[in-house]
Amino acid sequence: MNANKAKQKKILIVEDEAILAKSLEDSLISMGYAVTGIADSGIKAIMLFFSTEPDLILMDIRIKGAKDGIEVADNIRQQKTVPIVFLTANQDPATFERAKIEGAYGYVLKPYQERELQIVIEIALNQFEMQKKKSELEMALLNAEKLGTIGSLSAGIIHDINAPLSNIYASLDLIYKNIKQLDLANDPKLTKSLNKIEKGAKAIKSTVQNYRGMIDKNENEERIMINVKNICKDAFEICSYLTSEKKIKFIELNSSPDSYVFFGKVSLFQVLVNLIRNASDAIENLPDPWIKITWEDLNAKFLKLLVIDSGTGIPENIREKIFDTLFTTKEPGKGTGLGLSLSKIILDKYGGKIELDNNYPNTCFVLTLPKEKIN
Repeated sequence: MNANKAKQKKILIVEDEAILAKSLEDSLISMGYAVTGIADSGIKAIMLFFSTEPDLILMDIRIKGAKDGIEVADNIRQQKTVPIVFLTANQDPATFERAKIEGAYGYVLKPYQERELQIVIEIALNQFEMQKKKSELEMALLNAEKLGTIGSLSAGIIHDINAPLSNIYASLDLIYKNIKQLDLANDPKLTKSLNKIEKGAKAIKSTVQNYRGMIDKNENEERIMINVKNICKDAFEICSYLTSEKKIKFIELNSSPDSYVFFGKVSLFQVLVNLIRNASDAIENLPDPWIKITWEDLNAKFLKLLVIDSGTGIPENIREKIFDTLFTTKEPGKGTGLGLSLSKIILDKYGGKIELDNNYPNTCFVLTLPKEKIN
């Protein structure tokens, strides 16, 4: 590990011999590491670990207190994953056997050699990073498998919806023909009821078509010039049930300019619907819930579109996770954790991006959309 990389790594020293602890600190600093603290007991080690969050612990096995270094390391590892390198003057096989806990990435015998110490630390940090990447890959593969299962199930659900939907359209046609024959076309109550049925059926059909486009992963969806105002109105329209069901206000787009982006129409529609529905779930219990969409030209190539709601933002501790596949803060049965991750995948595919604006006073997602073909 070179000096620049080493400076980025923080190490906690747990050693009850003051002279040796100071010597270790000097050695680590000369190697380019940052020392977050020195603990001489298990309690102090635990307190320093959680307050300073080191990248590695250099742990003496024999320390002050009721617990030795192996027990303290085990306590820490149960709370948070961290690489640990043990220091010991005891070469007893039984001690080494006890020290084979998860997270023990190396051992250094006292009196230590500085070069030996550096090599063990470098190996420990590298092994930890490799293990972390392996875990992330395994999780990604698991999520991909889950997505495939969800896609298969959704395809079956869509098929089940389309069958009765076809019957609804056929029945509407028959009713309209009978109305004309019975001279009931001017009955306002009947006409209003039928219009509601037809509008609801169209909304279901549109939603099904959009989800089918997502499930099929249509890589060849035609990119066209899309009127931003029109597609935003369509997205609000498909989510209009939220205005009555959850009493959420959609702020009108009448004053917004007519702008165009070069995108897949179904895909952009799906992103907007995902964001509107996510926002509605987050703010439904607020006293005056509202959602608005606004946009402006960034430059000749890109347009910036903001989806804003009346919430006060996303907690800092989960901001980095919100675009992860299947991550959700909703109760079981109320969310899949797919909306934001799929939206990010779509934006990436079309040369755009989605970000959370942490400086905006309300919850604000920023979409960067191409206005022309991106090679």
